[in-house]
Amino acid sequence: MFRRAPRARVLIEGLTFQGADFISVKGMTMTAKRSEPGRGNRQGIFVGPGSRYIKLRGMRAGNIHTWFADHVVVRGGKYGPCHAVANAPNVCGNSKIDVSTNVTIDGALFHDYRFDESCFAAGNCHWECLYINGGRNVAIRRSRFRDCAIFDIFVTLSGPDAARMGHRNLTIENNWFDTPWNENQSGPARAFPTALSLAWCQNSPLGYRNVRVRFNSFQRNTGIEREPNPACVFDNVRVVGNLLMYPGSCDPQVTYAYNIWSTAWRRGRCSGTDRIAGNRFPYVNRRSGFRFNFHLRRRETIAHNFVPRSVGCPRDIDRQRRPMQRR
Repeated sequence: MFRRAPRARVLIEGLTFQGADFISVKGMTMTAKRSEPGRGNRQGIFVGPGSRYIKLRGMRAGNIHTWFADHVVVRGGKYGPCHAVANAPNVCGNSKIDVSTNVTIDGALFHDYRFDESCFAAGNCHWECLYINGGRNVAIRRSRFRDCAIFDIFVTLSGPDAARMGHRNLTIENNWFDTPWNENQSGPARAFPTALSLAWCQNSPLGYRNVRVRFNSFQRNTGIEREPNPACVFDNVRVVGNLLMYPGSCDPQVTYAYNIWSTAWRRGRCSGTDRIAGNRFPYVNRRSGFRFNFHLRRRETIAHNFVPRSVGCPRDIDRQRRPMQRR
């Protein structure tokens, strides 16, 4: 266990795990870049091949990247900023879970992953707050995503290693998803309609199996998309108990239940247990950005007593059990 001495502030120039096991690091901060391009970007954390049973608690870094790692826990902490600058040395990248197993991210904040005009000149940047490329037993829980470029979370099966592994037992629950930025040359706008993408998978015979997207709170004008290629395998994909934007149609390869859909784009629902809300959700602070707060207001809301006890809920973003006698 590596942790701060009492009342100390520890700055780290770099943190890499390579074939390490049973190591915990707690409460430390990665240094920030002091010059352009990418001034203010923080150094990232890399958990490399052969690393097992690594725990990161309350860290502050530009990104977290696991590659061929096993049993990694990221609890709390802040990841960002890390702005992409094309063809320039950078100290961080977008956060990635890459062909790794038994990875849990719990209670983290991912913020400020943007890109600028240099990326358009170089043929664009593939950038988002969190990139998940193949995995078994991966869980993203109780975390917050804001000021991300294009997607908050982009899930894919790119390359031969991810194709062989596929996605099995992927859980995304009790997170807050703010509207991503649509970066474009005419001017960026916080308007991208997809915060969570289950994307490219036609090269994998395994595809997506046992995927749960549940109890997440999305900004009113963003939601979920699934790769439409018929060659993709989607087996037991469930979208349950979320607040999100209705996409205009329902996916026949996805099971829906107890979702609340906004009418920010179109009006509709995907199951008999779903509800239709208005153009906005009753969040404590529904404005996007630094102060966003997607707790529901304390008064009774459209979500009060909505999901039956028989469905069950894990601990929510405040680690409280739901449903409860309380709202």
